Amino acid sequence: MRRILIGLVSACVSFAALATEFVWTGAAGDGKWSTKENWAGNAVPPSNELSKLTTDMTSVTCVDLSAAGGKTISLDETVVVQAVSCMPRDESRTVTLAGDGKLLCQHAYTWGNMPAYFIARDSQLVLNVDYELSSVRSSGTLLGGGTLVVNKDASGLANNDPRFCLDGCISFGGTMTVDGALNFWRLQNEGRTRVRFLEGSEFSVGTLLTGAAGFLSPSGYEQDGGSVSVGSVYITTPAEWNSSWSETLAYKMNDGVLEAADGIYLGTMPEGFSKHFPRGDFEMSGGTVRTSVLASERNSNYYKLNGGTVVIGSGGLVVTENTAGRTFVANTEPDFQLGAVTISASADWAADSRLAVQLSGGTVFDLADHDVTINGAVSGVGGLLKRGAGSLTVAGAYSAAGEIRVEDGSLVFGAGSSLSGAASVDACGGKVSFLGTLGALSDHFVLSVDSMEDVSVGASVEMAVAKLVVGRRIEEVISLLKGVECRGGTSCPDQL
Repeated sequence: MRRILIGLVSACVSFAALATEFVWTGAAGDGKWSTKENWAGNAVPPSNELSKLTTDMTSVTCVDLSAAGGKTISLDETVVVQAVSCMPRDESRTVTLAGDGKLLCQHAYTWGNMPAYFIARDSQLVLNVDYELSSVRSSGTLLGGGTLVVNKDASGLANNDPRFCLDGCISFGGTMTVDGALNFWRLQNEGRTRVRFLEGSEFSVGTLLTGAAGFLSPSGYEQDGGSVSVGSVYITTPAEWNSSWSETLAYKMNDGVLEAADGIYLGTMPEGFSKHFPRGDFEMSGGTVRTSVLASERNSNYYKLNGGTVVIGSGGLVVTENTAGRTFVANTEPDFQLGAVTISASADWAADSRLAVQLSGGTVFDLADHDVTINGAVSGVGGLLKRGAGSLTVAGAYSAAGEIRVEDGSLVFGAGSSLSGAASVDACGGKVSFLGTLGALSDHFVLSVDSMEDVSVGASVEMAVAKLVVGRRIEEVISLLKGVECRGGTSCPDQL
């Protein structure tokens, strides 16, 4: 396949010499598309000339826009092409197609005959026109390491098995709908391949896959805005994994909305895929994610959530175990790494006890009236803020060193939990219960509540604090709360 693609690139780069010369309306000089002077000033071809440039290149219609750097070509009709070359030689590295027309990539699918974009590195072809793929099997190839920007409606992808082969970046800024699964493959072992969703985009697909057996995934997905609606997202390495690779496939959520109704899955693939390999992260710095479940195979996979809001449904946080055809490299770091992100809930949910959580600071659990249980270990240097009328239960070991604040609802350290390392718990506005084991808290540990009715200590729990703040008044604590449930302020003062 590589020989076919290399031949296709070579033919398209040199096709200007093979094409029949013609002159478009208002053109100067020899009328060749490859002659820079013919694009001087405002000279551009009318759209009805675009489809006239043909060459015998495995029966592919190839249009060369390499001399059009900095130009906008207006399409007022449907233009049929099978390949576009965009390798600008001028200082401006961008070519734009605009207007009310449509670019139609029409072909019969074979490996040697796909609609292809040859875009040089550091160059981009911007489609501010409607874009349609029409074929037996919808497909597209991007070669050269450049960027294809699809800013308007993209259609024709509802055919069976749509896929893109990438050596460069493809950006979606318009509307695109795919009924079934959509594959993005990359053709190189390392780098350069990305799929981006831009501000204003509306992208809808049944299943977003990272590739298929025998092919390499793109280096990553980036969402900078817009709305992406999918059934399921699978982020993994579905081709031979090389431990020396410097890159890790990731979905990077920077802004916009991602709706994954059936879940986000790291490190695994749907049934029917013969192999899957390590790596595959979900990284978030902004925007909103709504999903029924966040799943990880713990196969060198991590959720790195440092901004925005994640709304999780009843599926919660789970571990998947798809061992079929798997190469496994176990996680060596906490599975969920939480920074200044808001974790929310659309239903009650729980986290698998095998999933470790790390807090680095600024994490908010805003649960509305839902109840959430974290069963795995919680560590890190940060604290957490609890909001919403529901309850957050910590059922495992909690050793994060930062401040814990409860503004509303309740925070429960369950019967099987252990609390150590925390600097303080401020439950003013909410309630807190200590039902598990209390380890070595900070020597300066402060417990703050609005009233003693808002704190519960289990009958077998021993608790020592440096300061107890009730109703914002500081009372020095000399003894410890031992085997007592503090309610109503009646028996508690005698224990202090």
